[in-house]
Amino acid sequence: MTRAVWTELPRRPEDVNSMAGIRAFMSRWDAPAGAGPRSHVTLMTNAFGNIGPTMTPAAYSAPDLCPSDPQWNEAIEAGVRPLVDTLVTGARAITYTSCEGHRYPGLDIPPACLDVGLLPRDHGELLALAEMLGEAVTRTRQTPDWPEGIEAVLWRNRLHCETTAETFEVLDLSLECSPPEDWDNYFTYRSSALALLRALIEDTVTWHQY
Repeated sequence: MTRAVWTELPRRPEDVNSMAGIRAFMSRWDAPAGAGPRSHVTLMTNAFGNIGPTMTPAAYSAPDLCPSDPQWNEAIEAGVRPLVDTLVTGARAITYTSCEGHRYPGLDIPPACLDVGLLPRDHGELLALAEMLGEAVTRTRQTPDWPEGIEAVLWRNRLHCETTAETFEVLDLSLECSPPEDWDNYFTYRSSALALLRALIEDTVTWHQY
């Protein structure tokens, strides 16, 4: 994928995400299993399915865990874990955030879509992941069984390092509720869309070596 095509990916409209110690996190991600795993962290699950250090609804912050950490699986919401597994094991990607999507009945909080954030190790991997995942996302629009009202989107985004003040170019892969927003439909067919997207990514991975 050329730089010109990469820049044509939609830029996510939200504010830049942030986390501390991004370079240390990336190094720890690729370290052998058991090589300095994180100490035990507090993880709670609230009534809406959010997993994090507090029970606060829609508090989308969580410890920066790696696959070698003992609490890795515990920290990933069940509804998004299959996609995270596909991206980490199949595409060899680093994930810096994930969310299965949530509704907050009774609260003045808008629903959240399923989403996974990817942190490329370098510029070459950024372009390779963008090409591979962009191809899979494009193929969702050609899939007859793809559910109406749900759109797979690959976003460009930025991740700010709270430790060094660096800004990293990242990719966010999401299942969006396409207009007119029908959230009942979205949460009914989200799992079906996720299974189809995973299959397309797995198929695409076999044709992309980087």
